[in-house]
Amino acid sequence: MRDLHRDLEKQFLSFDELVPYNHNPDDVYSPRLYSILQGTCAQVISLMQNIVAELNSKNISSLWQAKFKDYYDFLNIKGVLSLQVVSPKKKFDKIMTPFALNKYPVPDWWNDYNTTKHELPSGAYVGIMGNVLNALGALAILHDIADLVMKNRTLSTLLDGNKWKVYSKEFIDDYERTKNTTLSTRVIHEANRGFSTYKSEIFFYLCKFG
Repeated sequence: MRDLHRDLEKQFLSFDELVPYNHNPDDVYSPRLYSILQGTCAQVISLMQNIVAELNSKNISSLWQAKFKDYYDFLNIKGVLSLQVVSPKKKFDKIMTPFALNKYPVPDWWNDYNTTKHELPSGAYVGIMGNVLNALGALAILHDIADLVMKNRTLSTLLDGNKWKVYSKEFIDDYERTKNTTLSTRVIHEANRGFSTYKSEIFFYLCKFG
């Protein structure tokens, strides 16, 4: 899964060289973005499935090959998904909560992808920058959670939103203060997952377990 994730991020960063996300609106469309969205969403559902299988090993059958909402509800039972925050590295003050719900029982980007993925060519127009960034942010978050699962965190604590800390304000303050220097801070180091063996090349993580 990590190799597939790396490849997706490389595809997006390659597109970003031509159409920088920090200089373009969220509704910028491209067939290349739609392709990246398709690949990202396929990885999102697969990684959710695998995380649930690891955390729910005694009762996999009821959630195996389930729908996105089933996995989402299982993992977000105590709000751990909906509070997750990331920030694009080239637009550090763009605070994103990819798993937050608005007008649908699933995140907007997933609803757009899911309702139009079979309706081509019109369905391709969900391939906009905002949807792709949110989907990639969601995938980065899931890899972060999967890393904790592999470190044998228990279900009762890992899925408890009260055990996580959001530090988006501290990060923005520190980044603003040090962005034109060679200095770093503990918060910036954590946001970059400095001690992690695997991390996103696109996002800062602004939520920490424990």
